[in-house]
Amino acid sequence: MSSERGQDTVELAGLLVLVAAVIGLVFFSGAPKAIAHGVSCAVTKAFGAAHSCSAGAGGPAPTAGTPWDSSDPVTRATWGTYVSLGDSYSAGEGLGDYQPGSSVHQSQCRVSVLGHCVYHKDPKVLDGCDRSASAYNSTVSNQYAFEGGKQTWACSGSITKDIYDPDDPTCSAGHASGHYGEGCQADRVGPDTSLITMSIGGNDAGFADDLKNCYENRFKLHWSKSCSYEGPDINAKIAGIPANLTADLQALRERAPHARIIIMTYPELFGDPPTSNAACVTFVHVCLTPSDQQFFNQEAVRLDDTICAAVQSAGVGAECINASGAFAGCEIGEGNSCLQSPSSHISGSSGLGINPGAFHPTDRGQQILGELINHEIQKPPPGTGGP
Repeated sequence: MSSERGQDTVELAGLLVLVAAVIGLVFFSGAPKAIAHGVSCAVTKAFGAAHSCSAGAGGPAPTAGTPWDSSDPVTRATWGTYVSLGDSYSAGEGLGDYQPGSSVHQSQCRVSVLGHCVYHKDPKVLDGCDRSASAYNSTVSNQYAFEGGKQTWACSGSITKDIYDPDDPTCSAGHASGHYGEGCQADRVGPDTSLITMSIGGNDAGFADDLKNCYENRFKLHWSKSCSYEGPDINAKIAGIPANLTADLQALRERAPHARIIIMTYPELFGDPPTSNAACVTFVHVCLTPSDQQFFNQEAVRLDDTICAAVQSAGVGAECINASGAFAGCEIGEGNSCLQSPSSHISGSSGLGINPGAFHPTDRGQQILGELINHEIQKPPPGTGGP
């Protein structure tokens, strides 16, 4: 009997050594803390070893199973890394305080007026990623503690094929991220990603160019030509978005199988009813007519509805926030507007034009979008964002 007890003791000691080795491997392998903690609890409980499975001071006890299967939607979003993808609305175009390397440096400014650069040596000031610290992802990351932290890969100018392109796996033919050698944004997520937020599709529809063309018509005094003439072209482009967006979402789900994916659409730009002085370019004082403004609002609603329908039909459990009315009462031209006003801008690459941040969210607008994301994290619609 004593020899059996001795053998049992040796075997138990060996098992405990194995337990310690497994726990150490999990914790130091780079796995998210929530996963590592769950594995260590499961292993030690299986062998009857003493180990505390509480979440630590101030934290709730872990739910049964993996964190992405939790009944708590916040846990499902925060157990790993938060990755922000998308276009200029996600990047924070026009707000400044850009991530190093994502925009032009002040030393590249050729002409400065009252401390504001109006003529740039580097064309990247118009086409750069311009990832701002004031973008809505900061509102999200300030609200929640993500176990794996936050990464921002949104890039101004991006189209759906910059997220993922089945015909170009490196996205080298894309408009923005591929052009700057960053490759497909979908490749920035992985098994440890718990939350992905993204706005995409506005550049596919060509809204920036359409607005520019509309202003040029007004500048040339073509007042009789309504900007609605661009409708057929815009609608054709919008109709092409679902196929590309579905490919994007499927690629994201394949790379990040347990992440919550939240898509944000675009707010209407102009008030209802519109006013004649709400969309004027400063200095040259060229304005859009009320009918022009109504036209672009209608196209924004069409775009938003198309995006959310595509998100639902993709079948990957993604969520869509239709932000069409998010800026009601603070559209362009309103006091304390949620959108940056258009102004004349001279660039070394394109000459006279409109400032790159025009019609993009202000700090206040970005905060509102971030609050919409935060609400979605807490209260996703039934059937999305989790089990």
